[in-house]
Amino acid sequence: MLGFDTKIMRKVIAVRKMDQAERQEQESLLDVYLHAIEGGQLPEAGTPEAVGG
Repeated sequence: MLGFDTKIMRKVIAVRKMDQAERQEQESLLDVYLHAIEGGQLPEAGTPEAVGG
């Protein structure tokens, strides 16, 4: 695959336009939904997964 994926680049631009609080809120909600769908547990506060890295 050569070049950039247009759909992904649009998403990157949209995320970069968000302020930090809105971006963190969306990431948190996405994390909650992904874990709910996967049937897993949410990472505990203070763990690398919960902190985002």
